[in-house]
Amino acid sequence: MKKILDKLYEAFFSESKSAYDDLIKMRNFSVLVVLGLLVYAILLQGVLK
Repeated sequence: MKKILDKLYEAFFSESKSAYDDLIKMRNFSVLVVLGLLVYAILLQGVLK
């Protein structure tokens, strides 16, 4: 799966380095969002118990 994504990234962003940097920032941001949602879900379960 990761190789497919890497190929897509190369295809779309090989022509411009700054776009690739933006993509990395976006990926880091999405990781933060997912972690935030996980923490939120854990806290919610703690409240509901």
